[in-house]
Order: sequence, then C-alpha cells, then structure tokens
Amino acid sequence: MRRPTAKDLRLVDTYGTQMVAMMIAMISALCGVEIETVERLDAEDFGELSDMVGDFLPDGPKTGATG
Repeated sequence: MRRPTAKDLRLVDTYGTQMVAMMIAMISALCGVEIETVERLDAEDFGELSDMVGDFLPDGPKTGATG
C-alpha cells in the first residue's frame, strides 16, 4: 500500500459519511487494485487494511492555541 496523495484524500470528501464505501475506494486506489477486488476481501483482512488507511487520514482541523 502506498502513501496517499492529496488527490486520494479527496475521496474522504466524495464519500462523506459513507465510511465503508470510502475505505473500499481508498484501499483500491492505494493498493492499485479494482474496487471489486477489495469488496471480495473477508472482514478481517478488510479491517486490517482499513486500519492502515486510517493511519494516513488527518485527524481533522486543528483548533485552539498551538505549542
């Protein structure tokens, strides 16, 4: 799995609250496989890959004082 580009991260906006669909699309893009391939993963493998994708995602906008 490669690191995502900013273009890949736009998938988060595209899918909004549809988290499973967004994870499927992100795994597909980052691993260079078709969405159908990701959809055939069993739940454990999908969960592990989703965790890896989650590590790449930003936590959200930072607020308040810095440092």
